Amino acid sequence: MGGVGKTQIAIEYVVEFEAEYEGVYWITAESRAQLLSGFVSIANETHCTETTSRTQIEVAEAVLKWLYRSKDWLLVVDNLDDIKVAHGFLPRLKPGGGHVLITTRNPNGPDISAEGLRIDVHEPEEAKELLLQRSQLRQEIGTGSAVEEEARVIVSFLGYLTLAIEQAAAYVRTELAKDIFKFRPIYTVQRRKFLACETSGNTYYKNTVATTWILSMNAIENQNPGAN
Repeated sequence: MGGVGKTQIAIEYVVEFEAEYEGVYWITAESRAQLLSGFVSIANETHCTETTSRTQIEVAEAVLKWLYRSKDWLLVVDNLDDIKVAHGFLPRLKPGGGHVLITTRNPNGPDISAEGLRIDVHEPEEAKELLLQRSQLRQEIGTGSAVEEEARVIVSFLGYLTLAIEQAAAYVRTELAKDIFKFRPIYTVQRRKFLACETSGNTYYKNTVATTWILSMNAIENQNPGAN
């Protein structure tokens, strides 16, 4: 499901293990155009091939050959939901070469030889703690307070989705002056307006948060008819 935190986990992996790689490269793969543009960016950054007189496909092919000859690199292919987008444009791997990390909402990729890891929504208590931490209400964790109980209700309301919780926490923190009890009434009345708002703390999702939320919330409603 969109919004469970796949991209954020990929970012955390990069932060944690960056020192183990000689080069780390990130490509957005929502479309073939974005994928090819990502390879051009790698070429410009590494100077592994000339780009001005070549087509994007030619540049991508040259980058893939360069990666195969190189070692200790990491390539993140983010948001590869349509597996066909990357057909013919994933690096060949060899011992001592590099690693490819792919994020996708598509669990069916028989043409991609990779080890899959399913990312699910948070457990209820974990989700509650995330909301309180990101709302800067950490002191309420484990207190049995009314604030903590309200946080439990809110994360249940949001389907325990990472992105939804992050956006809600940013709203509580910045727009509601950390008054968590104001969130549910506002969200219930102005749900879609709230989804489309931009709040601090979600810079990576600046242009996609509304779409991701709406898709995710619709999925929750379809799976749980009682949700509204």
